[in-house]
Amino acid sequence: MVDRGRIDLSGVDAAFLLGTQALLALALHSVYKTASREAEFVRTDSSQTLNPPKVILERFRTMVEQRDIAITVLLISILAAVSWIVGVVTLGDQLVSSWGLLSLGLIYGLVLFLAIETLYLLSSKWLAPSMRNNRLFVRAIDSVALTGSLLVALAATLGTITTVGCSTVLSQLPCQFWDSLSFLSAAILLIVFFVSGLGTMGLVDTITESVSSRVPSGRMRHALYLVLLFGSMAGLITLLPYNPVFGPATAFGKLGAELAILIGISYLSYLLVRKRESQQSSSLVYVILMLGLSGLFLAYIFRNTAPPPDFSQPNPFPPPSLEQLVLALTLFSVAYLTLLLALPRALEHKLGIKQSKLVATVTFLMLFAVVANYQLAHLAGFGLGALFFQEEGAVYPGVWVGALVLTVRKIKQSHERGKLRKDSIVPFCNNCGKRLDANSKFCWACGSPVPPPQPERVLFVGDATQIASIKERHSTKRKIGSLIAGGPMGYLAFGMDFPLKRVSEGQVAVTSRAVYFGGNFYPLKGLVQIKPGHYSNSVVLSVKRFPEGSLQKTHVGTMDAPVDEVELKSSNVKALTHSIEQAAAVDV
Repeated sequence: MVDRGRIDLSGVDAAFLLGTQALLALALHSVYKTASREAEFVRTDSSQTLNPPKVILERFRTMVEQRDIAITVLLISILAAVSWIVGVVTLGDQLVSSWGLLSLGLIYGLVLFLAIETLYLLSSKWLAPSMRNNRLFVRAIDSVALTGSLLVALAATLGTITTVGCSTVLSQLPCQFWDSLSFLSAAILLIVFFVSGLGTMGLVDTITESVSSRVPSGRMRHALYLVLLFGSMAGLITLLPYNPVFGPATAFGKLGAELAILIGISYLSYLLVRKRESQQSSSLVYVILMLGLSGLFLAYIFRNTAPPPDFSQPNPFPPPSLEQLVLALTLFSVAYLTLLLALPRALEHKLGIKQSKLVATVTFLMLFAVVANYQLAHLAGFGLGALFFQEEGAVYPGVWVGALVLTVRKIKQSHERGKLRKDSIVPFCNNCGKRLDANSKFCWACGSPVPPPQPERVLFVGDATQIASIKERHSTKRKIGSLIAGGPMGYLAFGMDFPLKRVSEGQVAVTSRAVYFGGNFYPLKGLVQIKPGHYSNSVVLSVKRFPEGSLQKTHVGTMDAPVDEVELKSSNVKALTHSIEQAAAVDV
């Protein structure tokens, strides 16, 4: 007798454990990074204070609070589970079970209802507000969708159980409905695997973003850095065919390296022609690494490619290994959590629809599509191996789509940061340095008249990240726990003490009057000193704080008033520093 639900535990060794620890640590770091960005947005948008764990819990709380969806899912799940258990107990390991088909029919009905609900929520923005916000209308839509879905699914199930084959006219209709429901669940399953491929990009983006933000600023060092980067990609193309690790998946690694060289050289040529290479160097490095690492990661995922099914055997699909299962669950978890965190803001601002119910609906739709396909594979005698065989055809397109989307987004963001935004220039008083309203005629702090706004000469516009020192240290328990749970990668991500942290990121602008960043301004009249930062691509500005009185030019070394220090990390720190020094010299 074939155990269709078992997992192959052979081949579990130290290398697998270390690789799994590193993968899980990178996955947690990627999710934590996404949650940090959302927490930063909430603080900026509504003056609330949320840390990343609270952001994640808040998303799950709003999802569970959708009681109509949660109660429906719970009741149908209980009925389906009871039917499945009764079928297993009464009929043992039979391939076709009436109770098993009834359980699958209930799950099909739930999948159909959730699919209809998702389409309705996505299209609700085109409805009149009076209908969209009418509770009676919404409940009527939910009731009709649920009732119709269950009736269609159960009728197809009973018709399939009570008829033999689909040869007669009366038996064709339920069989067609059953096939359509199976096709719908299979299509959603492929979307789930595609999302898992997108989840890979969260891990690659974490590594790529960290490396590309540390591009050396010197001309010679920068040129040597690019030569080594392109040379490493050429080395991968040459050496990968001789590696014994990836096997047939080596082609993915070569393709990634070839794309990295081709697109990297094209982008570099464009930047050189437009004379923007020094300003966009970090985005260039990001593009090369993203494509190259995506190919390597894809080769890592499919190095143990499932063999073609042999239908002459009792079980044509071999059971998945523990490594395959961990890898699939990790990638999907990263993709889903990233979707859960980033989807609400995107839906609210771009689609103009309520996000909480849609997030819950999509979550349960993906979950029960997987359950439906597993039940169908189990009843057909295939087990988990059939699901993992389908995975490969959908995951690697997701990887390449995710890599290209992130690459294009990085280039677009990098070029947009070179354009001055209207809200970057903040009005402030020339006399006391306090922030003013746009239409102020007198300073609210010192009462001095505000002259008409004069256009400021813009010397530099680019991206920047504010770096701050932190005093807190991780506990010994956290350090030991992160090392045991995540290995070296887990200790680096969650256990190691870092004296510096990223506070915020955004556009930095240098004008003939001040340095503007993140809604703050640093008047050149209060600038005391410019010095190198803790990183090779950061600079520290020492700016005098004047609570009252006029802003007077202060020479370096004068400490009559308190001095604030702000450290800014930029992809073009050399141009940033030069523009500040140039503006400060003119302002003397």
